[in-house]
Amino acid sequence: MARSILVIGLVFLVVSANALDCNQAVLSLSPCLSFVIGFAPTPAAQCCAAVANLNSQAITKELRQELCNCLKNAFKDYGSYVAKAKQIPELCHISIPVPIDPNVDCST
Repeated sequence: MARSILVIGLVFLVVSANALDCNQAVLSLSPCLSFVIGFAPTPAAQCCAAVANLNSQAITKELRQELCNCLKNAFKDYGSYVAKAKQIPELCHISIPVPIDPNVDCST
């Protein structure tokens, strides 16, 4: 389960959280887990709320880059969930500034 929670973190490669460290941000995305691992056909409302909350806290480029790198590193071993994770922003109607991709350049 801990590995699956890390997978969720990919959803927010560039989303930052003011006063949240990477572990807290990843854990806050746990409502997305059932969708990402395939148990739910769509993201739960709580998942979309978590995504929106983190996205709304992306207030500086530096915070986005730091969290991007942290989540990218956490996701390295769990690439099989990328396709599902990529769907969350669209299904939740949330625009994130960088595509969900394990090869994303966090420096931009």
